[in-house]
Amino acid sequence: FGPRLPGYVQLKLGDQEALWQDQTAAVASAQTNYTGPVSVGVLLGQRFKEQGHGTIVALSSVAGVRVRRSNFVYGASKAGMEHFVRVVAEEQAGLAHPFRVISISPGVIDTGMQAEIRASDAADFPDIAHFVELKRTGALRSPEEVAARVAKIIASRPASGGRYEVADYG
Repeated sequence: FGPRLPGYVQLKLGDQEALWQDQTAAVASAQTNYTGPVSVGVLLGQRFKEQGHGTIVALSSVAGVRVRRSNFVYGASKAGMEHFVRVVAEEQAGLAHPFRVISISPGVIDTGMQAEIRASDAADFPDIAHFVELKRTGALRSPEEVAARVAKIIASRPASGGRYEVADYG
């Protein structure tokens, strides 16, 4: 996929219920889940403009389109990131040598974040039963399966500005 810059942004859900009570923590969560990807996206965009090509892949979440009290800062941050992808794609569409930017929603992955959700208290995370059921029924994808599907999406050279679901690339 061409030259890559080192580094990544680690996103995290955090204790969303506590964020209702702690403005500083809420801002820190938004900085991790929105400002971080925007910062990296701008730096990658600068690099890709210089080299005349490239693809930015933003990993999103259904949380960015489905409103839930139990993940309000995380979901709002993901929604903002989705909009950032569309705006950057629109800006690039008018250039002679645009880079591409896409959003990929990996679905629910069997990760530490999912384990954290399932271990939480129902009072703190009202949607816990849904995530427990996903694990019980084997509906969670492995990180390896998701990575293979993400690579398949990228290799298909999808339209810039689009949102692509891992579930659609089996």
